[in-house]
Amino acid sequence: MDRDEAEIVALLRESVRQQRMWLMVVVGGAVVAGVAAVVLLPGARLGAPLALAGVGVFLGVLITAPQRKLLAQLGLSRERAIELLSRADIAGRTPEQLRERQAQRRTMWRVVTAVTTVIAVIAIGYVVSQAGNRVDDNVPGSGPTALFGWALFASAVAGITAIVGFVQLSTFASLDRAMSAEGDEIAS
Repeated sequence: MDRDEAEIVALLRESVRQQRMWLMVVVGGAVVAGVAAVVLLPGARLGAPLALAGVGVFLGVLITAPQRKLLAQLGLSRERAIELLSRADIAGRTPEQLRERQAQRRTMWRVVTAVTTVIAVIAIGYVVSQAGNRVDDNVPGSGPTALFGWALFASAVAGITAIVGFVQLSTFASLDRAMSAEGDEIAS
């Protein structure tokens, strides 16, 4: 590598920032497009999960392409880039600052997990209550509404996010034990 570590870390941080920005743009655009499709095409069936999964994979590859290209140019693996960013985040911080940052992350994940769990429970409850209803093709309005599709989507997204939140929260306990053991070593 012909660049110093600080320059590489700066490039990686900028790449991550751009990736997050594009992710927000894509998610916002997908929500707007979904709402527009439901409003403009009320009778259309919007339940093509394989097509939507394919579009999601394509957008994921499109969003991560610049970062993968940068890693290839720098000759870094993904793991090495994560290691460099982690080390740069910890360098120069006091143990109190690291604990405060950890506490902020824990609080954020608690809020995200609580909110998505409530959304998942409500959405799953609605989907389950509507799932057994009979549909008569000859009676207008007896089919599933757009709310059912949105609730199905919300239950999946919120459920997955809540599970990720619970996993993240479970990792904080092991991090706390590691940090307290490290503090004990420093004190002795």
